[in-house]
Amino acid sequence: MFGFDFGLIVDRLPEFWAGTRATIFYSVTSLVVATILGLSVALARISPIAPLRWFARGYTDFVRGTPALVQIFFVYFGFPAFGLNLS
Repeated sequence: MFGFDFGLIVDRLPEFWAGTRATIFYSVTSLVVATILGLSVALARISPIAPLRWFARGYTDFVRGTPALVQIFFVYFGFPAFGLNLS
């Protein structure tokens, strides 16, 4: 009556593998982008150039001070103002 049907999973294995590949791709891509961005901001924070330090400090304060959902909304609804439309 409440048995688990493994046949459903076997039938959908190609979709599971496609989702797994997409998840791994997006995870690795976001890790690389975050590492590059984080290293850039960290180097700007210790830079001898004052305006670069100020920009890095402002960026860090903005990112740490706003909720992630607000940042997502800013990207999704703000980028079209600069000509970059997201689906």
